[in-house]
Amino acid sequence: MQYSGTNRYIFANTALVNQYFGPGTYWIDWMTDGSLTSSPWAPPVTILGQTTTGNALHYTGSWAPANDTDLLTQQDMPFIIMGPRCETDEDCDDELFCTGIENCDNGTCIATGDPCGNGTPLCDEDNDVCVECLNDDNCTESQFCDEGICGFPCELFIKYKEIRAEKLTRDRTWVFTVTGEEDFDLFGLIDLGPITWRTVKFNARKDRLKIIATVPAGLAPGVYPVSVGECSGEIVVTGTF
Repeated sequence: MQYSGTNRYIFANTALVNQYFGPGTYWIDWMTDGSLTSSPWAPPVTILGQTTTGNALHYTGSWAPANDTDLLTQQDMPFIIMGPRCETDEDCDDELFCTGIENCDNGTCIATGDPCGNGTPLCDEDNDVCVECLNDDNCTESQFCDEGICGFPCELFIKYKEIRAEKLTRDRTWVFTVTGEEDFDLFGLIDLGPITWRTVKFNARKDRLKIIATVPAGLAPGVYPVSVGECSGEIVVTGTF
């Protein structure tokens, strides 16, 4: 169908995005409204000799392909993306940590995107650091967020003989003496991570636990978080393999 009238307005919608996008596939979503008798219309992309010109969608209560009404072939909608030209990486720097590193690639600014992941998946823009949590909602039940780390309400104090990884050629028995802060529950659930506790002696008068546990052979050097009830601490394995 052709329309030869010259009495319709032609509009151009311009939007400032002010955002860098990393490599990937993105949708552009826009809406136009007006008060003309037949409302504003969006002309599809026209390519000589092609009946299907793209993968545009339109919304009429739900998203559906924007098809030609005669041939029912999907069309594309015209848009132009314009970005600032750059000469050096400094031209692209948005001074934000959470958008990653910006580089100038053949005159176009390319950003590496969110730098966070694995054990620290959340980005703290105020402090330019990746963290485990930004607030208590990011932590599991009964934990709280303290300076980007999920922890328990109170601290454990653990005394034990140094554990050296190179001496763990077989399972070894270790003794841990545990006390805690004001909220320490002497009879709380014990979790020593990769270390298995065997017996526990309670000293209610001194609010202290004596835990006899098995440190497994081959345990790697590192810091292992442990907990008793809602209190947390850590056990350190030193040395090398």
